[in-house]
Amino acid sequence: MAMENEISIFINDVLSYLAVGKDMFIELKRNLFTAEDDCANVLCQRCTAFIDGLSILSGNSLWSRPVGDTYIADDMCNLIIELQRMHDILQERVETAPTENSRYTCGYERGSRRRGRPRFLIPERQLVGLRSLNFTWKQIAEMLGVSEKTLRRRRIDSDLPVCENNYSNITDEELDRTISLILGTSPNSGERMVTGALVSQNVRVQRARIRASINRVDPINRQLRNHISIHRRVYSVPTPNALWHLDGHHKLIRWRMVIHGCVDGFSRVIVFLKCSNNNEALTVLESFQSAVNTFHYPRRIRTDHGTENVEVARFMLHKYGITTNPVITGRSIHNQRIERMWKDVFAYVLQYFYNLFYFMESQDILDPDNELHLFALQYIYIPCVKRALDYFTLQWNNHPMSTQGNKSPLQSWTAGFYEFAESNYTVVRDVLDVDTINFDHYGIDDDGPRPQIETSNNVVVPRSTIQLSMEETRALTDEISPLSEDNDNGVHLYQRTVAFVNNFFDSDVESS
Repeated sequence: MAMENEISIFINDVLSYLAVGKDMFIELKRNLFTAEDDCANVLCQRCTAFIDGLSILSGNSLWSRPVGDTYIADDMCNLIIELQRMHDILQERVETAPTENSRYTCGYERGSRRRGRPRFLIPERQLVGLRSLNFTWKQIAEMLGVSEKTLRRRRIDSDLPVCENNYSNITDEELDRTISLILGTSPNSGERMVTGALVSQNVRVQRARIRASINRVDPINRQLRNHISIHRRVYSVPTPNALWHLDGHHKLIRWRMVIHGCVDGFSRVIVFLKCSNNNEALTVLESFQSAVNTFHYPRRIRTDHGTENVEVARFMLHKYGITTNPVITGRSIHNQRIERMWKDVFAYVLQYFYNLFYFMESQDILDPDNELHLFALQYIYIPCVKRALDYFTLQWNNHPMSTQGNKSPLQSWTAGFYEFAESNYTVVRDVLDVDTINFDHYGIDDDGPRPQIETSNNVVVPRSTIQLSMEETRALTDEISPLSEDNDNGVHLYQRTVAFVNNFFDSDVESS
């Protein structure tokens, strides 16, 4: 009897010990990408000690029999696996932490001089590329690790302008017209988003002039925007491309339109933002591959459990393997970086279409249960949504961020690679060592294993039952251009499309 009591007490202690391990797992997950090295080191040490202790306990034959409805041995085994997985990710972050001398170091030209220190190797295309991202010459000098005088001499050697005006020569009237067009496309844009739109059009003016122009063009909405404050969480990942956030947005799903987007967690650069008439995995993969060709590979991605992310997950696993955990899944509410961006995407882009489509329904112009109406709606408005999203992406990637010293997301993304050029982060070295990358086949193994992906969430967008022949499609595109201006928010074009496509069915009925 005494022995059984001792065993019961021991089992209860072990169960409490397992509960501590589960709490540790939650803490590890919460601090997976912490910027505090001391915190990461302490968590790794605690996790290692706990795994060692749990491994010793798991060898006891006592756990081979069930306790209640579960086997403690199974719980121990699963907990060890999950803790080890989180430990490996955090340990990698500790081992690759940047050193004090991790910044980019400018190389030297070989054989440039017989005596003295050789010349710094600063290719002209590197200067032109950095300048095109609107870095100042002082910022470029700091990024390259050379003096401003050295950079000035190199600009003279490369016939680059030395005494240039940093601002565009544009009158107030021209600026007002430009900003009026910007606000007409994205009426909820504030000063910084307008600045991003101007920069994307290669127009650079002082912030005071932008503010004054907005006051002249749109004074009422500006005052309304000033009363909207946004609470921003503190969030960080170590380097560019360390973590991309991937997600879908379903505000327009009533009309069978889905927005897929992906954001770099370090810089907040939008790597892609696309609208499509389906929620299929191959559609998301196509956008992701295009982003990889532009921004290179991310080290990890964070997604929800949606099946539309399956092919991207396989793509990442082919590149990095299963053991390095390149795919982090969880609830969408924990994907803060892109969830925050969706608020701006809806406010600046989608709300216009959302309200317009509901207005069309209220006027009996649009029936969301009518296949012909949905076909015409998608034909006219998906290209319009795509154009608006592309415009928003340019605005966003070029707008100055107060939390990043007024650098734009594109500037932060680029500067990050120079800041950590000499660090141990493989994701940084892969981008800088461009000679080792073959973009046609980078990370793709057609003969490799296809890992099993578990999913528990699936948003299905039905395909249209209306299928036009090649001749009918050509006739439709020749007759109606979706992006042409009808001075009626596209409603007249939509109605023309409904009538035009309906004629095809009437002709089929008559011929039969």
